Amino acid sequence: MSVICLPTVHSISLLSKRKSSVKMSTGPCVIVRLAMLWVQLFLVMFLIEAVVNQRYEPEVQNPGGFIGSNVLIKCNIPSFVKEYVTVTSWLQEPNFNIYPSLEGDGKNHMLPTGKLLVYNITRTDAHKVYCCRTYRTLTQNSVVSSNIGKIQLTGMPNVRMMPKLSAVAGKTFFLKCPVAGYPIDSIIVEKVME
Repeated sequence: MSVICLPTVHSISLLSKRKSSVKMSTGPCVIVRLAMLWVQLFLVMFLIEAVVNQRYEPEVQNPGGFIGSNVLIKCNIPSFVKEYVTVTSWLQEPNFNIYPSLEGDGKNHMLPTGKLLVYNITRTDAHKVYCCRTYRTLTQNSVVSSNIGKIQLTGMPNVRMMPKLSAVAGKTFFLKCPVAGYPIDSIIVEKVME
């Protein structure tokens, strides 16, 4: 137990940890233990966490999905800043911003978790590119992902039966091939004579 002697103090009453009264009247000394306890409580109440201001780079995933399905696109944030960073919006190139909302716009919906849900994907969705915009609360800076995310169409290629078509000899004829799936290596059209 630490003791400091003071020449002018003759008697003092303190409460110990067991809440019993401690009287000191034998000499001019004060117990410093109580003051140390207050310092320890102060340090526990005001625990300071050191954070290094380090540059980070959010990264957009390239999810895959079937035509007609819904796809969830995620913005990956490095673990060392994850608790201080939130995804605030998505940018669909060239300049369409997607912000959090309760219902979305019918095609895109940003969830409260920061992920982007794209409904009923089509072939045109596979050509769109996405970036995520993040906000760091400690530095109050906004960072846009430098990489872009694209939806990868997946599924077995298949060809639907085509109806009978007729063409005029010598005229240009456009044929839309009813193919679905991804990836499609090549399309070969054969003329079948009946």
